[in-house]
Amino acid sequence: MARLAANHAPVLAQLDPVGIGAHLDRPADRVCRHIHEMLRRGVASGLHRQDLDLEITSLALAGAYDRIARQVVESTSRPDLGRILRAVDNALLGGIGSDAVRAYLTCKSTTEPKPHKRS
Repeated sequence: MARLAANHAPVLAQLDPVGIGAHLDRPADRVCRHIHEMLRRGVASGLHRQDLDLEITSLALAGAYDRIARQVVESTSRPDLGRILRAVDNALLGGIGSDAVRAYLTCKSTTEPKPHKRS
């Protein structure tokens, strides 16, 4: 979608004086606002660190999730969604989480059952 919009931006700009960027940004802005609110609640409940910069963190997380989703959609092979989600949990949530959240993620990643091999 983004590539299509970029390739046809001059034509679309003539058809849409507001600009295609505004239309593409609306869903991304909604996601960012939602993440911001979830982070605020997480800080208030002690789930996330108290020193978290909500504005910057919500922007970074929204961008990261967008990029991951695009990579999954564009993949020519079947992605291992479980592995991807565990890696995102550990990298992103582990970084913003309180000590209790980081301890949980560490415990969870070492105690998860291994997938069974089919014979």
